[in-house]
Amino acid sequence: MVVAEQAAKLFGVGQRQMFQIIETGDVHFCETDTGTTLICIASMRGEGDSNALRLDTENLKGE
Repeated sequence: MVVAEQAAKLFGVGQRQMFQIIETGDVHFCETDTGTTLICIASMRGEGDSNALRLDTENLKGE
């Protein structure tokens, strides 16, 4: 799991878009006691979950 900023950089999207992806409920995430959002990279890639979002960065870059 990585923080939202790192996940955004890994997938070539902005942090705002990363939180929009989280809000879809298609990726795994958790919040720490201090409020930091951690995102599961495997779920972003669609690994291990047939219902997981398969991130298409080409479509997201234009938003």
